Amino acid sequence: MLSWMKELSFPDGYASNISQCVKKAQCKVSNMKSHVFMQRLLPIAFRPYLPKPLWESLTELSVFFRNISATSLNVQHMELL
Repeated sequence: MLSWMKELSFPDGYASNISQCVKKAQCKVSNMKSHVFMQRLLPIAFRPYLPKPLWESLTELSVFFRNISATSLNVQHMELL
């Protein structure tokens, strides 16, 4: 997982320096916002390793957290969630 994260690259923005947060020698990730991992990277990281129904549930949970932490909320959308 750390090797995968170390090689990630994103355009400028909230996740552009994610590879700098990975310390492979110490087996840890530091100075990274956990919501970035939970909302964006978790479903991608575990897709090859989980059965499809479990992966889909994880993805839905990730999308749910992304939606409830959005800067603007739509009442109808929240009712669907």
